[in-house]
Amino acid sequence: MLKIYKSEDGVLVEAQEIEPRTWIDASNPTPEELHNLAKYFKLPVETITDPLDVDERARCETDEDYNMIIYRIPTFEENEAKGFRHYFTVPLGIVLVQDCMITICRRDTNIIHNLFKQKNKHMYVKHFPYLILQIFWQTSLTYLSDLKDINTNTSIVQRKLESSMSNKHLFGMMAQEKTLVYFTTSLRSNDFMLDRLKRMAFFRKGLSEEEEDLLEDVIVENRQALETAKIYNDILTGMMDAFASVINNNVNQILKTFASISLVFAWATLIFSFYGMNVTIPFQNNKLHLVLIMAITILTCIVMLILFWRKKLL
Repeated sequence: MLKIYKSEDGVLVEAQEIEPRTWIDASNPTPEELHNLAKYFKLPVETITDPLDVDERARCETDEDYNMIIYRIPTFEENEAKGFRHYFTVPLGIVLVQDCMITICRRDTNIIHNLFKQKNKHMYVKHFPYLILQIFWQTSLTYLSDLKDINTNTSIVQRKLESSMSNKHLFGMMAQEKTLVYFTTSLRSNDFMLDRLKRMAFFRKGLSEEEEDLLEDVIVENRQALETAKIYNDILTGMMDAFASVINNNVNQILKTFASISLVFAWATLIFSFYGMNVTIPFQNNKLHLVLIMAITILTCIVMLILFWRKKLL
């Protein structure tokens, strides 16, 4: 879907057609819309389609006719079966061409919507680097917010695992760990891209002192999100290792208990097996031989159970 925005009196409003100094937002675009954009701006098709590749890394490149930035942004899908959101990252492409800006993403994310919800809605489209920095700033805030939600979900799953070692909960922990790996990788690539972007002439040209401070703030927030993701990932990895040790310990405890009980029943089986043989054995001529055998067997088993209990084998 394509949306066009322009600046009227410093306020970003929706427009009906493409004109100079407009921003074209292509969220979850159709192949026909991408083809029309490439044809209108005379761009190579791969320039428009690269941001749709989910594995595309964060980078920036320049050409005689256009400049392109690819930034990894967070998004999510609701997962009713697991009871919490499934987070992952996708590339957002930003193309500066012919006095216009094009943003391309395979999903309709909250990053763009949040730009219109913030208190300061006076975003000047005539100066695209400022608008790009606002997108980066909203991305960093979204990362931090999503990381808090992931940490909350992890705590909920942890409490459930403490009471019940269910495979469902273990898979939930594995999904959270996978998400943090994606976040860490994307934030690291964003950090490298921002460092390079600081040195790019097409972006630094015309930045005011306030906008340079905003760029530094974006870099700091991105690194803060990266460090937070690393910490959460390390905690979750340690937690998964701890739960694996607990599961192994529980299995060993169960096997030890079963082995002890098997020894007790094996002793009883051994005694009755002797009396089932066609040989001379004690008490066979006694009228109460069955009672005596059972009494001896039960007493022996009780003694073995007490010994195993004192040795903490039961």
